Amino acid sequence: MKSQVYPNPHNNENGDTIKMSKVFARNLLFNKQVMATDGTEIGALSNIVIEIKGGNIIDLMITPNPNFDASRYKKVDNYILMPFNSVSAIKDYIIVDKLKARA
Repeated sequence: MKSQVYPNPHNNENGDTIKMSKVFARNLLFNKQVMATDGTEIGALSNIVIEIKGGNIIDLMITPNPNFDASRYKKVDNYILMPFNSVSAIKDYIIVDKLKARA
């Protein structure tokens, strides 16, 4: 019987190994719910904006809940941009301070 070779799921399209921490972080954060410190459900994390040189997280790109008033926040297309420095905790939810996040 001929053995079959499966691609390593931790390699990118060039065959380079992706660090496990990046895979772990992506699986942990993708689509995580974002909530304000006052309990308001803001939406779901869709993406993050990262500084190229330093690798620091600048903003969270959030798909807002339909009933959330996003008028006071910085927006790009259909996303709200919340500055990462407004994040106070990341556990079951990403908790943000709405006052720090306003545009």
